[in-house]
Amino acid sequence: MASTQSHINPEPTMAPQPLKVMIVGDSISHGSEGDYTWRYRIWEWLHLQQKHTNSGLEIHFVGPYQGTYPPDKPSPPRPPPLQSDRPPPRSSNPPSGGGYAVDADPHFLDPENSSHASANGLQLLQAKHLIARQIRTYRPDICLVQLGFNDLTWCVTGPGETLRSMKEFVDNARSEKHDIKFTIANVPFRTAISGFPELPGLTSVYNDLLEKATEQWDNEVSPVQLVRLCENYECGLKTSKASYDGLHPNELGEYQIAQAFSKTLMKAPFNLGDKHLHVPQDIPPPLTHTPSNFKARPAPSGLVVTWDHVYGARWYELRARLVSSSRSSSRSKREREWSTFRLSAPRHDTMRCLPGQKYEYQVRTCEGDELHSLWTDIVSARVGHDLSTLPGPRDIVTHATATGFNISWSPPEGSKVVEIDRYGVWWWEIKDGASGTGGGLPTAVGVKGTSAEISGLGLIPGRRYGIAVDTWTKYGAGLFAVVKSVVVGRGVPLAPTCVEVQIMGPSSAEVSWSGGTDAAAGFRVWVRRLGRGACSGMMMDESDHWAYSKCSETSCKVDEEAARLYCEVTAPRAPQIANVRVMRQTVTGLRRPSVWGYEFAVSAFNGSDESPLSEWVRAPLNGSLGETKGSPVGFHGAWNSTRVIDTDTLDIGIAMVVA
Repeated sequence: MASTQSHINPEPTMAPQPLKVMIVGDSISHGSEGDYTWRYRIWEWLHLQQKHTNSGLEIHFVGPYQGTYPPDKPSPPRPPPLQSDRPPPRSSNPPSGGGYAVDADPHFLDPENSSHASANGLQLLQAKHLIARQIRTYRPDICLVQLGFNDLTWCVTGPGETLRSMKEFVDNARSEKHDIKFTIANVPFRTAISGFPELPGLTSVYNDLLEKATEQWDNEVSPVQLVRLCENYECGLKTSKASYDGLHPNELGEYQIAQAFSKTLMKAPFNLGDKHLHVPQDIPPPLTHTPSNFKARPAPSGLVVTWDHVYGARWYELRARLVSSSRSSSRSKREREWSTFRLSAPRHDTMRCLPGQKYEYQVRTCEGDELHSLWTDIVSARVGHDLSTLPGPRDIVTHATATGFNISWSPPEGSKVVEIDRYGVWWWEIKDGASGTGGGLPTAVGVKGTSAEISGLGLIPGRRYGIAVDTWTKYGAGLFAVVKSVVVGRGVPLAPTCVEVQIMGPSSAEVSWSGGTDAAAGFRVWVRRLGRGACSGMMMDESDHWAYSKCSETSCKVDEEAARLYCEVTAPRAPQIANVRVMRQTVTGLRRPSVWGYEFAVSAFNGSDESPLSEWVRAPLNGSLGETKGSPVGFHGAWNSTRVIDTDTLDIGIAMVVA
C-alpha cells in the first residue's frame, strides 16, 4: 500500500522593520547650501557600521525636510515695517531647499537618508510644541536632538527655563510614542559675542543642569542619553578651529559633531556600532571661487551692484568707496576709505547718496571668517541725476519718555514732487565706556504720518540711544536725518558746572566740565568772540561744507580746515573735555585768531530738551601753555542756536545729514 506524504509550507519570515531616526536641531544641524552637514557624516557612519557588523538592519532617516537652508535671493531693500504691522507667523515649512556638497554621495539625497526635522533659528521654546505632531507623523524610533543654543543666546529663556522646555519636548514626544529613544546633545560654546559676556556662563549652567536631568529622565522603556557635543567640538571662547564663523561647523566640525553622537549611539541601549566615527587627519578646505559678471549701474534709488551667485558661498564681502563727490573736487576722508558689507545675496544697493557721486566696488566670496576668494576687479558707477529718493525730514523734535521717546517732524523738501511711502524711525544703543554698557544693532519702524511714539521695543530706561529718520519712496530711501540722542526715562538735564579752559596754543584751548546728571544724553560746547555776543555752533569751510569731526567719550578735536565750535560727549558720569580750535577763514572773519579772544560755555541735552548754559568762561589772559583757569564772564547778548549732529556714527554704512 502506497504511503502518502503531506507537504507543509513553512510560514514566511517577516522582514525586519527599518530603524527610523529623526534629527531635530537648529542651524547647526540644518546646514546651508554646499555643506555636507553632520547629518551626512552620521548617515555615513551608521551605514558603514551596519555593513561592518553584517546586521542586516536597515536605517531610514525621517522628518519633514530634506535639504539645507537655501541662500537668500537678491532683492531691493525693503522699508521698515509699519508700527501697525504684525510680524509674519513662523512658517510651518521653513526654507529647506538648499543643496549639499557637490561630491556628496548621491544615495544620501534619497528621502530615506536625508530627511530631518532641523530648521535655522529653531528654539526649544518652539520645538516642544512641534514634536508631538512630528512623532505622530513619522514614528521615529530614535530622536537625535541638538537644540538650546538659540534659546540661550537670544535671551529667549535662561538655563532653567530652557531645561524645562527640553523636558516638555521629551514628554510631548513620549505622549505620541511611549518607547521612543533619545540622544540629547548639550550646547556648544561659541566665540565671544560683543555685548553678551554672560553667554559662556549661561551655557555652562545649562549643560550642567542637562547632564543631571538626562539621568533622571532616562528609563528602560524610553531611554534618554546625553551627547557630549560641547566637549567633542573644537569651538569655544578663543578658538573656532572646527567652525567657520565661531559657531557653525566647517568640514572638521561636521565630523566632530557626528562623532559625538556616534559615541553615544554605539553604547547600550542603542548598540548601533562597534566603534565610533573616525575623524580624518587631513580634511581639505572648500574651494573658493571669485564671483563673476560683477556689475554696477545707476538706478532711481542710487546705485545697484550685482554678480552671479557662487554655489556654496556662505556669504559675500563687498567693499565700496566714494571716489568723487558732486559737491567738491577735494576728497574727504570718507571718499578715501573702503566701507565693507557682509551680504547673504549677490546684490548690493547704495542708497542715501547724491546725484553725481561716483563709487567704486569690489566683492569676494567667503567660506568663513578666515577663508575667502580673491577680490574681483574694481567696477565703478556714478549716481544719476534722475535720483528719485528724498532726504530725511526736517524740524525733528524728540523727547524722552519713561519707556522710550516721542518724535515728530516736517516733510522734507521735494515731498510734493515724489510721493512718500513712509518714514523710517531708527534707533540704536550708544556704547557708554564709563558705564560699560554695550552698543546695539539699529532697530527701525515705519511710520505713515509725521510723528510717532516709540515705547518698549527693547528700549531700556537709563540707556542712551541714537536716533535717525529716513524718507522712503517707492524707489528707496534717501539721506538720513540724524538727531540728538536721548536717555530713555530721564527728563531735562541740569546745566553743566565747573567749566574750565586750558590753553593748548595761541589758537586752541581745551574746555572741561562736569555735571549734567544722568539725564544728559550729550553736551554742546558754545564759543563766542569777546565783545560780540554772537555764538555759532558750527562753521563752514571755503567749499561750503559743514565740518564734521569724531568725538570720543572725553574729547573732541575740530578739523583744522574749518572750526567746529561745539561737540557732543558721551558719558556724563565723569568730567568731560572738549578740544576747541579757532581757525582762520571761518565766519568770524578772524585773520589772526587767538584763543584769548573767545569765551566758552557748555549745555547738556536730552533729545530736544536742553539745559540752561553754564557760566561763560574765558582763557586766562596771562596764562601760559597748559595752564587751566576758569574765568566766568557775563552774558553779552543773544547767541545763535547751533546745528548739532550726534558724533557717534551709525554702524550700517549710511550717510549723515544735519537734522
